[in-house]
Amino acid sequence: DDIPELDTSDWKVYRNEEYGFEIRYPKDWKQNEKKEGIIISKMFENSIGRKEGGRFTIEVFSNLSSDSSLNSLNDWVKINDPISPENEKEIYSLKEIVIDNKKGLGRKKINTVWGFTSEERFIINEDKVFKLSITTNLSFPEGVKKQEEYDNALNKILSNFRFIIP
Repeated sequence: DDIPELDTSDWKVYRNEEYGFEIRYPKDWKQNEKKEGIIISKMFENSIGRKEGGRFTIEVFSNLSSDSSLNSLNDWVKINDPISPENEKEIYSLKEIVIDNKKGLGRKKINTVWGFTSEERFIINEDKVFKLSITTNLSFPEGVKKQEEYDNALNKILSNFRFIIP
């Protein structure tokens, strides 16, 4: 995946000592900590008043298994984060990926009710499973025009994710 060069010199840095990671993101994006995880997003209101945009979500779960292999990660995802056939469809199934020199698994799915897509990455670091999600909801004409801009920014955010030693 070639990501077009974006100037990241003025990007903000979110650092989480508790879970041992940091991530850079554009200065005009917002960062929030919510119960579902750390969310970095940029939204706008379209011509009919509906929110559209993109978000990068980091969720951290305990890995109760001492096994950190991709097979055990695959099992973890199937048990703890299965596809919901009534409103989700996989665009591609779990496949091997690498983030910050760590092997993990990735998949892409679409919400068949609302139409937004999610790319998800799962990585084990120490005793935790990290789920990194890129979600875009860009459907109206003004949103479709921004798809490439959002895709580039979200992929660049993903490429800046780093594990740190707390």
